[in-house]
Amino acid sequence: MADTRICFEHDGKQYFVGDLTVGAVEALEAELGVPYSEIKVLGNMRHKRAFMRVLLSRDHSADKAEAILAGLTLDQVEQAWKVVKDDMPVGYEDGLPLAPGEPSTPMS
Repeated sequence: MADTRICFEHDGKQYFVGDLTVGAVEALEAELGVPYSEIKVLGNMRHKRAFMRVLLSRDHSADKAEAILAGLTLDQVEQAWKVVKDDMPVGYEDGLPLAPGEPSTPMS
């Protein structure tokens, strides 16, 4: 598992690329005309915009997502994309997250 995750921030909310469904990623591949392995979400504006639209559509209508994107400046877009430390638990025991560095009990 990676130590970092890519996210887009808007209005104080983080939208993580890794949270997209496989179906959403397949739709993005078809729209962009490239396989996921060639998508450059941090380096290609067309790719960024497509991902931002899909991510914003989780909380907004398609029209509202497009309106939000149309109002963003280049600086706002560049500042909105971040690589952040993954704060997901390292594992679980008895349904509770383990503290970082805490070993899990072996299962028998």
